[in-house]
Amino acid sequence: MAAGLNKASLQKRVLSALAIGPLSLFIIWYGGAPFFLLLLVSLFISINEWYGLAQKLKQANLHFLIVGSLYIGVAFYSFYLCRGLGTSNIWLLLFMVWSSDIGAYFAGKLIGGPKLIPQISPNKTWAGLVGALVSPIIILVIYFFFSHGSSELSPFLIALIIVIGALVGLIGQVGDLMMSFVKRLANVKDTGKIIPGHGGVLDRIDSLLLVTPIFYVLVKYLNIIVTIS
Repeated sequence: MAAGLNKASLQKRVLSALAIGPLSLFIIWYGGAPFFLLLLVSLFISINEWYGLAQKLKQANLHFLIVGSLYIGVAFYSFYLCRGLGTSNIWLLLFMVWSSDIGAYFAGKLIGGPKLIPQISPNKTWAGLVGALVSPIIILVIYFFFSHGSSELSPFLIALIIVIGALVGLIGQVGDLMMSFVKRLANVKDTGKIIPGHGGVLDRIDSLLLVTPIFYVLVKYLNIIVTIS
């Protein structure tokens, strides 16, 4: 049975997104020093939240703190490099990941059904996973239509769009589950409280952390996105 939407929680999430999202997008588009400063501040907050999680673990150790910090650092550096590949690529990355998170949230809440991995994340469902995989595919289709139109949409490109979109959605969900696993070990619901309705910065970017380095490789070295653009 579907869990249903918590209207108060959803309203808080939407208001937070409207307050923070446009400014962040503008800074990312603008680039330069403001973009670098945004990354530095977000990185500092993320590392601080990770340190807070590490402190709450029963078997906290230096290796856990170092590996997590490196993981977060590589993701932020990859995002910086993706910005250097052009704004179209950074928009595509962001909207694919965001759409995946949104698709997973609404599909899970409205459809519900069997749980995905209740031992790690009790709220995630198989329906949510489907929503997470389908949503980035839709974003890629829209991106292709704006780039070329439907006349150049060959069977090969259709297959490539489906694979890339689903891959981004799947990787994002793995990143989300990884953070959920750590939070479960630390016995906390959120990594922080800085964003009303969303928790901490790591709660908001957990999917993006794992997707970004892989997306950069796809664009920079494999020219995958160039094939469909």
